[in-house]
Amino acid sequence: MQFVIKRVPLGKKVISVLTPQNVPDNLWFAEPLITSRAILGDANGFAFLSELFLIAVENQIPNVMFFVPRPYKNNHTPVLATKEIRSWYNIGKYDLDLVLFNYHILQIRPKEIKRVINSLTYLPGKEINLMSKSTLLNDYIDTWNHWRLKRLLNTKAFSKYLAVSGNRDILLYLAYQADRFKDIEDDEEYNFRHSHADTIGTSVDNGMDFYYYYENSLK
Repeated sequence: MQFVIKRVPLGKKVISVLTPQNVPDNLWFAEPLITSRAILGDANGFAFLSELFLIAVENQIPNVMFFVPRPYKNNHTPVLATKEIRSWYNIGKYDLDLVLFNYHILQIRPKEIKRVINSLTYLPGKEINLMSKSTLLNDYIDTWNHWRLKRLLNTKAFSKYLAVSGNRDILLYLAYQADRFKDIEDDEEYNFRHSHADTIGTSVDNGMDFYYYYENSLK
């Protein structure tokens, strides 16, 4: 995966921000007001996310943060299928940017995240290529223990960002969940198939769901 890396001074440390290039259009980073925070995307979007999570699992760069801006084409609320779903989700925010990090590698507060991201415009960057290791998914399935994930996922929506953080096991779990959507056909009939990561948050408010969602108009 191609990234632009920029290094941002923050107090006594330097934050390395990795921004992936070629983000798929069918991706929404969402903060519904009634149910869990969510990421919506089609098969291509979730294949991208699975690779990103796997790269974050293996990352060895100190104080690194992955920053995924909302796709430019994606400037509206998804068309929500049923009356029940609309009642849950239409009052949420669907135009957030994603911030992702391993909290054993980076400890950072929301106001510091905003400061770092606001600095990116004025700093030079360098293109780098990082490879994911798909065999980690097979290793994860072989050693899966749900109890190891309890209360380790942290999500927070603030300003225009959705911040997602966890340890290596959490990031691998998210990669596995995202990977399960990547072979669904491009068909709106499958919209809102989902998986849950809402039971492993650091609190009942800090979980997250994945929803398959495809819009032909964004192709």
